[in-house]
Amino acid sequence: MKFLKEMIQRIALTYLCNLDCDYCYTKSFNKYPKFIKIEHFKKIISKLKPKRIFLLGGEPTIHPQFNDILNILYHYKKKATLATNCLFDSSKFNEKFSKVIDVCTINPQVILSNNKRRLKKFNRNIIFLKNNVKEICLVYTYLNGSFNRKIFNFCDKHNIKKITFSPALPDKDIGNSYFSLKKDMGIGKKIFNFVRFSNSKGISVFLISALPFCIFTSQQRKYLIKYAGLHFTCSCGVGVIHPFLSISPCPFLYFSGPKYNKFNNIKEVKKYFKKTIDKLKWEKTLFNDCKECLLFFKKVCQGACLNYKTKL
Repeated sequence: MKFLKEMIQRIALTYLCNLDCDYCYTKSFNKYPKFIKIEHFKKIISKLKPKRIFLLGGEPTIHPQFNDILNILYHYKKKATLATNCLFDSSKFNEKFSKVIDVCTINPQVILSNNKRRLKKFNRNIIFLKNNVKEICLVYTYLNGSFNRKIFNFCDKHNIKKITFSPALPDKDIGNSYFSLKKDMGIGKKIFNFVRFSNSKGISVFLISALPFCIFTSQQRKYLIKYAGLHFTCSCGVGVIHPFLSISPCPFLYFSGPKYNKFNNIKEVKKYFKKTIDKLKWEKTLFNDCKECLLFFKKVCQGACLNYKTKL
């Protein structure tokens, strides 16, 4: 999944959403300005000159000037990945959509619900995306418990061949507790089985978050590194620009840096956050076992996604 590895600038157009997923890590941002201003979006693109853009939310397509955003990206010859819950009204998009958006990452929450009206719209919009973008990737968020087979039924129906996987991350303010590495150390086997089953159905999986080395067996690690991009340290730091214009080093981390106009390009953003990120990686431990772990001291494994360490 090359689009996840490129030097990409993430921009949150809004943190408002037409769904209300109670595990969503962005809920605490709703108190900030509702939408990024179109003039600021244009300045971000012209100033930072990223290779490509990742449009995040909330739900990005509910931005009242979404078509203007498409026009700006087209003008600057930028391609974009769109993160969406697929409940948009595609009739409102202008002709630049298919020229700018080449990848969509889909939140499958509607698939897992029993809302037939929403599911009908969701399926209709999936067909629209299949006709207008090059790549569709399902974003699967793991909650405590077992994996939902509806995900695979959906992928079979629409010939979706890519899934990104991450545990549900706790929100700093609402404090959800759907998933806890400390309570669910058996997740290593569950992840391995999920990836292997997906692969058997011709679906590739990419593990987004850094995960603890010790929750996997040697055989599981070898397989997941080869086939799912398993990693034990993160490289976050390129950042996400919020609608209120400050930058965080990663969508999953809640501390904000300066506003975007402090930087001349996204490499400067990464450099700015490096010291803070390294400190969080190697000066805080999530588990007691990490304190005596040689892999931690050799900086092979940071223990888990840094989001969990911000809760310490």
